[in-house]
Amino acid sequence: LKGVIHDLVQTHSIEDLHLHIIDPKQMDFVRFQKLEHVRSYSQTQEESIASLQAIQGEMESRMKSFGENGTSSLGDYNNKVGQMPACVVIIDEFRDLMDAADKPEREEMMKIVTRIAQIGRGVGVHLILATQRADADAVKGSLKTNLMARACLRVPDIQASKMMIDKTDAVKLGDKGDMFFKDGSGTITRVQVPFIDTDWIL
Repeated sequence: LKGVIHDLVQTHSIEDLHLHIIDPKQMDFVRFQKLEHVRSYSQTQEESIASLQAIQGEMESRMKSFGENGTSSLGDYNNKVGQMPACVVIIDEFRDLMDAADKPEREEMMKIVTRIAQIGRGVGVHLILATQRADADAVKGSLKTNLMARACLRVPDIQASKMMIDKTDAVKLGDKGDMFFKDGSGTITRVQVPFIDTDWIL
């Protein structure tokens, strides 16, 4: 995820891109909240739910504005109306975030995250989920269906590999950034993830 954030902030201005980071482990992304691109940084359950609710409100507002202006995409809106930044929601340790929540909180967060996955792209709101436990309980149902692009490092068993890339090959990956990337069309590419030191970003 550090590599993704590095690429995003290096290639987009703060007028073009807003980031929202949810960090349940409360340590991996603490320093990233200093970035001007970061509009919200959440650690606790309460902060995470509030952030997701605000993002949902932003998404609904964008849908209304797109409809009122007869636009069908972020690029179309920016060409016809004015500058609206893309929004990227990054949730680290998604499975742990869900497990730590009580049932009402879990249902609320899952409902919003699924909604973002279903319609967010159309209004420039994009979702990145990360989990170290890739199983059917972590990402399921319509949420899994709408997460079309997937990145997968080495996993411990065939079931996790199938969950991520619909093939068993991820158990054979090496370490230190050896990864499969499955794009929205289903094409799987083996790539090397760069090492990114946090000091390079801040």
